[in-house]
Amino acid sequence: MEQLLAEDRYQVVCFDLEYTCGRNAYDQKVVVAQLCVRHHVLVYHYCLATRPCERFARFVSSPDYRFATVDTINYLKVLETSSMAC
Repeated sequence: MEQLLAEDRYQVVCFDLEYTCGRNAYDQKVVVAQLCVRHHVLVYHYCLATRPCERFARFVSSPDYRFATVDTINYLKVLETSSMAC
């Protein structure tokens, strides 16, 4: 994704999350994070990870990129529960 974004003027990523079942903003966790740049899609199966991916977390937290999403309030709550920042 970083290589694809290096070619883009605005460096915008479409960011979509799917969650586990649970109480909203309390025990929901990220199951899948989907990042889209132009025609390319990266699907990160967060629930299958045995340990946090530092490079993925660094990418999501980077101020160098713009993330386009619709439901930011719920995303921020669930990301916080999953110990991720965006």
